[in-house]
Amino acid sequence: MIFALALLTSAAAVAVSVPMLVFVVECLAALTPPPRRAVEANPQARPSLGVIVPAHNEELTLAESLAALIPQLWPGDRVVVVADNCTDRTAAIARAAGAECVERSSTTEVGKGHALAAGLDHLRDAPPAVVVIIDADCRVLPRALGRLAAAAAANNAPVQCVYLLEPDRDGSPLSRMSNFAFLVKNLVRQRGLMVLGQPALLQGTGMAFPWMVIDAAQLATGHITEDLVIGLEMLERGHSPRFCDTARVVSDQAAPDAEVAQRTRWEHGYLSTMISRGPRLLIKGLTGRPELLGMAADLTVPPLSLLMMLYAGVTALAGAATLVTTLLNHPLALAMQIVLAWLGLLGVAFAVVITAVCRVFARSVMPASTLLQAPLYALSKLPIYFGFLAGRETRWVRTERHAAEKPGAGSVA
Repeated sequence: MIFALALLTSAAAVAVSVPMLVFVVECLAALTPPPRRAVEANPQARPSLGVIVPAHNEELTLAESLAALIPQLWPGDRVVVVADNCTDRTAAIARAAGAECVERSSTTEVGKGHALAAGLDHLRDAPPAVVVIIDADCRVLPRALGRLAAAAAANNAPVQCVYLLEPDRDGSPLSRMSNFAFLVKNLVRQRGLMVLGQPALLQGTGMAFPWMVIDAAQLATGHITEDLVIGLEMLERGHSPRFCDTARVVSDQAAPDAEVAQRTRWEHGYLSTMISRGPRLLIKGLTGRPELLGMAADLTVPPLSLLMMLYAGVTALAGAATLVTTLLNHPLALAMQIVLAWLGLLGVAFAVVITAVCRVFARSVMPASTLLQAPLYALSKLPIYFGFLAGRETRWVRTERHAAEKPGAGSVA
């Protein structure tokens, strides 16, 4: 029985050590200056582009998004808003802003992937060199569009820009922790992968694709994390997504009532993809595609709150095993003490890099002292993970943003 406990503890320690080490290495890499801008290209030499804006009942945010996007277009560029199963004024607002608009309605083919496929079909009459995807609730910061298009053309590969949330300065500590976790996933770890020379993850908005690359993609999947799946499929076909940290899009943080639904949808989709795609990438990487190993390693890292809970649980198990074996003077006592010491060292490294990341990248999001709320934040996510075990979320659901509460948002001048 003691041997079984020690074996279980050792296996659990190995299992949690892999994502912890990957996370620490990625964050450390992000804290170092990159050797060169791997995807930097001259935005003045960018090719023609077509922008697809999938929109589902976005009348309150679309006008502001198009107002930031359209001034960055050049003669010959096109912006296509796909009014997907809309029951509001989304289509009218798109046309009033000067965008082309595709309206689609389907009770069976629902989700962002189908909207993207409709936008791509619309562009086929005069295909652009590069296709950029921007969500209807996002604002493209100045010069981001040109940098994205130029990078995708120069590298002949998909490119993901920095996608962040506007910090809610009046938000609760748990809300700020959620924003911080988003920043770590979308900026810090992506930048770490870039520094390490690894592929990037696509994140749904702020993505650019050479026409031939996206034209061959299967977009109409209905998957709740279609961006992640599309990026992994492109990677497997030899088109490694790149990260461009000089281009940025932002959106407002989700309204409190919608944040849980948003996180549930994304984290369930991510965990499902991690389980289904991670082993396949690992096997292909070990059998002749070494460039896939970095992404396979990245996919071992679960959402930050879940990683913290798994680490805490395994450390508690190691502490109990160490106590039992030491009290019984069992021959495995030393081994359990080594396991516990290793986990302690790993925890210290994790805490140090998280604090450093907070100070370097997240000063506008929250003070470092808010990290003390991390255990409460992790516990608040327990229903999401229990829900994953009981029945995974598979439906695509629109996310309500704080911007939707602003008076006059989305009005057309």
